[in-house]
Amino acid sequence: MRNIGKEVLFLPTNEQNPRNGEGGMLRLRDGRILYAYTQYYGDDWQDDATARVAAYYSDDEGESWYDGGILMEKGEQDRNLMSISLIRMANGDLGILYLRKFMQGDALLCVPYLLRSADEGKTFGAPIRCISKDGYFCVNNDRILRLSNGRLIFPAADHGTDGNHARAGKIFTCYSDDDGFTW
Repeated sequence: MRNIGKEVLFLPTNEQNPRNGEGGMLRLRDGRILYAYTQYYGDDWQDDATARVAAYYSDDEGESWYDGGILMEKGEQDRNLMSISLIRMANGDLGILYLRKFMQGDALLCVPYLLRSADEGKTFGAPIRCISKDGYFCVNNDRILRLSNGRLIFPAADHGTDGNHARAGKIFTCYSDDDGFTW
Protein backbone atom coordinates (compact mmCIF):
# COMPACT_ATOMS: atom_id res chain seq x y z
CA MET A 1 0.00 0.00 0.00
CA ARG A 2 1.25 3.46 -0.89
CA ASN A 3 1.44 6.09 1.87
CA ILE A 4 0.13 9.48 0.81
CA GLY A 5 0.23 12.60 2.92
CA LYS A 6 2.07 13.06 6.19
CA GLU A 7 1.31 12.98 9.86
CA VAL A 8 0.94 16.50 11.25
CA LEU A 9 -0.71 15.86 14.62
CA PHE A 10 -0.35 12.82 16.85
CA LEU A 11 -1.88 12.81 20.32
CA PRO A 12 0.09 10.29 22.39
CA THR A 13 -1.42 8.62 25.43
CA ASN A 14 0.16 7.86 28.79
CA GLU A 15 -0.82 6.53 32.22
CA GLN A 16 -2.70 9.75 33.10
CA ASN A 17 -4.18 10.18 29.59
CA PRO A 18 -5.12 6.67 28.39
CA ARG A 19 -7.20 7.69 25.34
CA ASN A 20 -7.85 10.57 22.93
CA GLY A 21 -10.48 10.72 20.25
CA GLU A 22 -13.97 11.69 19.10
CA GLY A 23 -13.14 15.08 17.64
CA GLY A 24 -14.11 17.62 15.05
CA MET A 25 -12.57 20.57 13.20
CA LEU A 26 -13.79 24.06 12.38
CA ARG A 27 -12.21 27.15 10.86
CA LEU A 28 -12.28 30.06 13.30
CA ARG A 29 -13.05 33.63 12.29
CA ASP A 30 -9.35 34.58 12.53
CA GLY A 31 -8.45 31.86 10.01
CA ARG A 32 -7.04 29.30 12.44
CA ILE A 33 -8.34 25.74 12.49
CA LEU A 34 -9.70 24.39 15.79
CA TYR A 35 -9.51 20.67 16.49
CA ALA A 36 -11.62 19.83 19.56
CA TYR A 37 -11.49 16.27 20.86
CA THR A 38 -12.30 14.03 23.83
CA GLN A 39 -9.38 13.76 26.24
CA TYR A 40 -9.66 10.93 28.77
CA TYR A 41 -7.77 11.32 32.00
CA GLY A 42 -7.26 9.11 35.00
CA ASP A 43 -6.60 5.41 34.70
CA ASP A 44 -9.47 4.24 32.47
CA TRP A 45 -10.07 4.54 28.72
CA GLN A 46 -13.63 3.11 28.51
CA ASP A 47 -16.44 5.19 26.95
CA ASP A 48 -17.85 6.11 30.37
CA ALA A 49 -14.45 6.94 31.93
CA THR A 50 -13.48 10.46 33.01
CA ALA A 51 -13.07 12.78 30.01
CA ARG A 52 -13.22 16.43 28.98
CA VAL A 53 -12.87 18.39 25.75
CA ALA A 54 -9.41 19.62 24.80
CA ALA A 55 -8.23 21.64 21.81
CA TYR A 56 -5.41 22.01 19.33
CA TYR A 57 -5.07 24.89 16.91
CA SER A 58 -3.34 25.40 13.58
CA ASP A 59 -2.54 28.76 12.04
CA ASP A 60 -0.82 27.36 8.94
CA GLU A 61 -3.61 25.38 7.23
CA GLY A 62 -2.98 22.24 9.31
CA GLU A 63 0.74 21.90 8.63
CA SER A 64 1.51 22.25 12.35
CA TRP A 65 -0.56 22.32 15.54
CA TYR A 66 -0.20 23.78 19.00
CA ASP A 67 -1.86 22.70 22.23
CA GLY A 68 -4.82 24.89 23.13
CA GLY A 69 -5.44 23.32 26.53
CA ILE A 70 -8.83 22.42 27.94
CA LEU A 71 -11.81 23.80 26.01
CA MET A 72 -14.59 22.33 28.22
CA GLU A 73 -14.24 20.66 31.63
CA LYS A 74 -16.80 18.17 32.88
CA GLY A 75 -18.99 19.18 35.79
CA GLU A 76 -18.92 17.55 39.23
CA GLN A 77 -21.97 15.40 38.43
CA ASP A 78 -20.62 14.32 35.04
CA ARG A 79 -18.76 11.18 34.12
CA ASN A 80 -17.49 12.78 30.95
CA LEU A 81 -18.00 14.98 27.90
CA MET A 82 -17.34 13.35 24.54
CA SER A 83 -18.09 12.94 20.81
CA ILE A 84 -17.55 16.51 19.65
CA SER A 85 -19.20 18.04 16.59
CA LEU A 86 -18.42 21.64 15.66
CA ILE A 87 -20.55 23.98 13.57
CA ARG A 88 -20.71 27.68 12.78
CA MET A 89 -24.05 29.00 14.02
CA ALA A 90 -26.17 31.33 11.84
CA ASN A 91 -25.25 34.38 13.96
CA GLY A 92 -21.53 33.55 13.73
CA ASP A 93 -21.21 31.83 17.13
CA LEU A 94 -19.09 28.72 17.48
CA GLY A 95 -21.40 25.75 18.17
CA ILE A 96 -20.29 22.58 19.95
CA LEU A 97 -22.54 19.54 20.00
CA TYR A 98 -21.33 17.00 22.56
CA LEU A 99 -22.47 14.07 24.69
CA ARG A 100 -22.73 14.50 28.45
CA LYS A 101 -22.57 11.28 30.48
CA PHE A 102 -23.87 11.41 34.03
CA MET A 103 -25.51 9.20 36.64
CA GLN A 104 -29.17 9.60 37.58
CA GLY A 105 -29.89 7.16 40.39
CA ASP A 106 -28.49 3.84 39.21
CA ALA A 107 -28.76 4.73 35.52
CA LEU A 108 -25.92 6.04 33.38
CA LEU A 109 -27.40 8.63 31.03
CA CYS A 110 -25.81 9.93 27.85
CA VAL A 111 -27.50 13.01 26.43
CA PRO A 112 -26.51 15.39 23.60
CA TYR A 113 -26.11 19.08 24.43
CA LEU A 114 -25.24 22.15 22.38
CA LEU A 115 -22.99 24.96 23.60
CA ARG A 116 -22.59 28.32 21.92
CA SER A 117 -19.62 30.65 22.14
CA ALA A 118 -19.63 34.23 20.83
CA ASP A 119 -15.86 34.55 21.40
CA GLU A 120 -14.57 31.49 19.53
CA GLY A 121 -14.46 29.17 22.55
CA LYS A 122 -13.05 31.42 25.26
CA THR A 123 -16.40 31.40 27.10
CA PHE A 124 -19.67 29.55 26.60
CA GLY A 125 -23.33 30.23 27.20
CA ALA A 126 -25.61 27.85 29.06
CA PRO A 127 -25.76 24.31 27.67
CA ILE A 128 -28.87 23.51 25.62
CA ARG A 129 -30.21 19.98 26.04
CA CYS A 130 -31.03 18.53 22.62
CA ILE A 131 -33.24 15.61 23.75
CA SER A 132 -35.73 16.22 26.54
CA LYS A 133 -36.27 12.64 27.67
CA ASP A 134 -33.74 10.71 29.74
CA GLY A 135 -31.83 7.84 28.20
CA TYR A 136 -28.58 6.68 26.74
CA PHE A 137 -28.25 8.36 23.34
CA CYS A 138 -25.25 7.95 21.05
CA VAL A 139 -24.22 10.59 18.54
CA ASN A 140 -20.96 10.03 16.73
CA ASN A 141 -18.54 12.91 16.47
CA ASP A 142 -18.64 15.42 13.63
CA ARG A 143 -22.26 14.68 12.69
CA ILE A 144 -24.21 17.96 12.93
CA LEU A 145 -25.22 19.51 9.59
CA ARG A 146 -26.95 22.68 8.46
CA LEU A 147 -29.41 22.07 5.62
CA SER A 148 -30.01 24.59 2.83
CA ASN A 149 -33.16 25.83 4.62
CA GLY A 150 -31.14 26.59 7.79
CA ARG A 151 -32.33 23.57 9.78
CA LEU A 152 -29.71 21.93 12.00
CA ILE A 153 -29.88 18.14 12.05
CA PHE A 154 -27.94 15.23 13.54
CA PRO A 155 -28.50 11.46 13.79
CA ALA A 156 -28.76 9.70 17.15
CA ALA A 157 -29.28 6.18 18.49
CA ASP A 158 -31.56 5.55 21.49
CA HIS A 159 -30.22 2.73 23.67
CA GLY A 160 -32.95 3.07 26.32
CA THR A 161 -32.78 3.92 30.01
CA ASP A 162 -31.85 0.59 31.58
CA GLY A 163 -28.11 1.11 31.28
CA ASN A 164 -27.66 -1.53 28.55
CA HIS A 165 -25.97 0.71 26.02
CA ALA A 166 -24.28 -2.29 24.38
CA ARG A 167 -27.49 -3.39 22.62
CA ALA A 168 -28.56 -2.05 19.25
CA GLY A 169 -30.08 1.41 19.36
CA LYS A 170 -33.13 2.81 17.61
CA ILE A 171 -31.95 5.36 15.06
CA PHE A 172 -33.65 8.76 14.77
CA THR A 173 -32.77 12.36 13.95
CA CYS A 174 -32.83 15.51 16.04
CA TYR A 175 -33.44 18.86 14.39
CA SER A 176 -33.68 22.53 15.22
CA ASP A 177 -35.29 25.26 13.13
CA ASP A 178 -34.15 28.12 15.39
CA ASP A 179 -30.37 27.69 15.12
CA GLY A 180 -30.07 25.27 18.04
CA PHE A 181 -32.07 27.05 20.74
CA THR A 182 -34.80 24.38 20.75
CA TRP A 183 -34.73 20.80 19.45
